[in-house]
This record gives sequence, C-alpha cells and structure tokens, in this order.
Amino acid sequence: MALVVLFQNFKPNTRWHRSLRADDNHSNNSSSNSRNNPSNKTNPTRESPAVLEQTNKETTLPSLWPGIPTRAWKTTPMKLVRIGTGGPVEKAREFLLDHLDEFLDLYQKRPHQSNTCGMRLSHSLAIWTIAKRLQPTTIIESGINAGQSTYFFRKACPQAKIISIDPLETPICQQAARWIDTTNNEYMTGKKFTDFDAINWQERIANQDIDPATTLILMDDHQGFFNRMKTFVRYGFRHLINDDNYKWNEGATRLDKEGWMPKQMFYQTASSNAEWLFYNLRHYAEFPPLLSPLLVSKNATHAKKVQGGFLHPTDDLTSIEEPLLRPELDSNDRKVLERIALALNLDATMVDAESYQEFMGYCFICYLELIPLAPMLQSAWGLG
Repeated sequence: MALVVLFQNFKPNTRWHRSLRADDNHSNNSSSNSRNNPSNKTNPTRESPAVLEQTNKETTLPSLWPGIPTRAWKTTPMKLVRIGTGGPVEKAREFLLDHLDEFLDLYQKRPHQSNTCGMRLSHSLAIWTIAKRLQPTTIIESGINAGQSTYFFRKACPQAKIISIDPLETPICQQAARWIDTTNNEYMTGKKFTDFDAINWQERIANQDIDPATTLILMDDHQGFFNRMKTFVRYGFRHLINDDNYKWNEGATRLDKEGWMPKQMFYQTASSNAEWLFYNLRHYAEFPPLLSPLLVSKNATHAKKVQGGFLHPTDDLTSIEEPLLRPELDSNDRKVLERIALALNLDATMVDAESYQEFMGYCFICYLELIPLAPMLQSAWGLG
C-alpha cells in the first residue's frame, strides 16, 4: 500500500526539465532512451526543443533526465561526462531487465545482508554487470573488506582468476567474517599484503600469469584513483572500475577529497592531468543508479551525508546519470521496483534506514577503458 501511495502523491520536479539548444555543438552520448518509443534504442543526435516540448506534452511528465552527459570538456566544469559508445555500461537498463531474476537470486544470497562499509544494491549490480559482459581472464580488486565484491565477481565470472588485495585480514565496521572465494583466488591480505603499485606486475606478465589486456581492475582502496594511473599505464592495464568516484569536495578519506577521482578531475577547468585522462580514455561511463533520489518518501528523515556515498532528495540531478528504473514515469518500471522490493524485503518508499541505504547507496561508480599504449612503448618497457 505504501508503494501505491508514493506514486499517487508523486509530482514532477521542475529540475527534470532541460532546454537543449539545437545549435549546441557538444557531442552527446545521452543515456536517456525514449521510453515511449522502445524501438528507439539510441539517439546520437540531440532532439530539437520542439520535439522535446511535444514529448513532454504527450507524457504529462518530464521525459528527459537533466544530467545528460556530454563528451565536451575543456573550458567548463563538467558535472557529467561520458566518453565513447558501446562498452559494458551501454544499455545497462536492458541488461538489468533481461537478467533481473538471476541478479535478484544472487543478491538474496549475498554473504552480507547489511554491507555497512561496502557495496550496496547499485554498486553490486554495476560490478556484476560489467564483469559479466566483459568476461575478463583475471580480476584484480584492491580493497575487499568483507568480500562482497569478490562474491559478485565470482558469480559473474566463474572461470576468472581473482587477485584480492587488502591490508587487513578481517573486515572493518564490525562486519562478519570475510567471504572467501575458494575457486581460483589469490589473496594478498594481512601479512601477505603488498600494495597494488608495489606488486611486480611485469614478472607476472612475463610469466603469462596475467594478460593486462584481458584483466579487469576494481579500485576500492581510497588511495586516490589517479594516483594509481602510473601503474595502469606502465603495465598496460586497460579495463578499470573506480568504486568511490566521489564528487568535488566529497569523500570518506583525505585522499578521496584531493581531486584525483575521475568525476572530480573532469570538474576542473585548468588541469593538465584531467586533460590527459580525458584524451587517453576509450570509454568512460558512470554506471547509473537504480532509482532517483526524488523517490525517497517525504516522510523520511534521512540526513544528507556530507562525505557522500548516498543519494539524497536534495542532490543536484544534473550530476547524476539517468537512473535505470523510472517508476514515477513508467508503469512497467513500477512493477519491476515492486518485484525488487518484495524479493529483498525492502520498503520502496525508503522511510526506514536499511531500505534507504540499499536503494540510495551510490557513489558514481564508473568504468574506464584506457587507450592502449603505443607498440613502441610496449616494446621499450618489455610489455610487447
């Protein structure tokens, strides 16, 4: 009943309306697909204002999310950037709907039902989707805490070798014992810990222990993502996930706030490091959150966390990818949300803390694919 009341009381928010100039020359890879025209899967060109106005009249609700990403970056801070087309984040909504039963079954059986200091619903879906679509031969995760990410990686890639790196032998936040993967996993934790940058990757590559071109790396260690770039580039690692992709001035640690997360870097206007990153990426895409923060019930009293990590109704929507589900616009999405809430014993109105944290736990997790090194550099560094 609470879910029905939620949608009956929902009113469009004017922040969702966005006027697009027909002469805007920024290239646009919009995540917004027309839900009124399912056959229109992609739309590489911007629609004219007249078309947008007519669409809004027909639906009576805004059909476009305001944070439409653009590839343009140079002189203006960009709140939302996407680079390249295709890749494992493309059509994430369709992938979710096609694999919903499978994912819900895995999520119901997850090792930590309340992953206090780790991934919740949206981020678990993100890494599972990306890994399942890429099917890497090796997965390296720097920062594993209670093992939730290891669990979803293993379920997505049964044959992959996983290298799990963490300085601690046991989880923080008083969580239960770490979930241990016994299939094909090398644990570098506790006394066996070696920092990601200090591992002799060249030796492992030379011994054909790993292939950097088919390796997927998850950085979840709060060490400042771009600080690791020297190792990614030096050894030819190309497929990357940054879990805690904090916005400007947000973060759980000092390094999180120093401007080395991709989202923070693209917001800078005079950064040669950000410019280098921008032009050396084949793909950059923030995996969309499952739901809009505006769906949180007005009866909820959840305070906005200044360090980030959770979406909140007061957030600037222009910095957020369009959510995978839009139950406030689409009756089919409403049914999908009902299925998810029922399967996971959550309240879709998000009044209680646990439901809010599960649905709104989100930190702009992103996938990046680096442009491969030039063959001459690979040869000079013994990587070719």
